[in-house]
Amino acid sequence: MAADQSILIPRVKLGNQGFEVSKLGFGTTKIKNLDNNIGCIKVKLTNEDLQEISAAIPINEVAGERIPDSSLCCTWKFANTPPKHI
Repeated sequence: MAADQSILIPRVKLGNQGFEVSKLGFGTTKIKNLDNNIGCIKVKLTNEDLQEISAAIPINEVAGERIPDSSLCCTWKFANTPPKHI
């Protein structure tokens, strides 16, 4: 998908997560990486793009536990975010 849109993979990752300032700078130690992260604002993902990203690796197929099952209901996967009004 990144190659199709001629963008870097980290931008797709951040663009998929949505825009939050804390995500853009968290853990970034170099200005060039921060500039790259800020570039995710330009990424426009369609509903089809988001479905493709979500379907690429089903949530239960990832090896190891990142989030305990008891907390899974509180993750982005089950969020009910209202649409943006432009």
